[in-house]
Amino acid sequence: MKTETQVREELIEKANSDDEFRQLLLDDPRAAVRGEFGIDIPDGINLFVHEEKDSDFHVVLPVSGAMSPRELGMVTGGVDFQWDLAAN
Repeated sequence: MKTETQVREELIEKANSDDEFRQLLLDDPRAAVRGEFGIDIPDGINLFVHEEKDSDFHVVLPVSGAMSPRELGMVTGGVDFQWDLAAN
């Protein structure tokens, strides 16, 4: 099973090399993920794709009270968070 980090990296790599895929990822991210990985993202998972511009500065805050990635890594022995998704 791919980790969240692996999926993110592969999506970015594919979007940077395939303009049609990039546009699909922006327009319909669920369809793009399904087409590229054969994964249906559950309805309870929100998927946002943003195209960053030079003038943008994005900060994604974790859930209030959540462990930092460093703390989570120490608890899990350094294992990356994995989506509980089954490839179809």
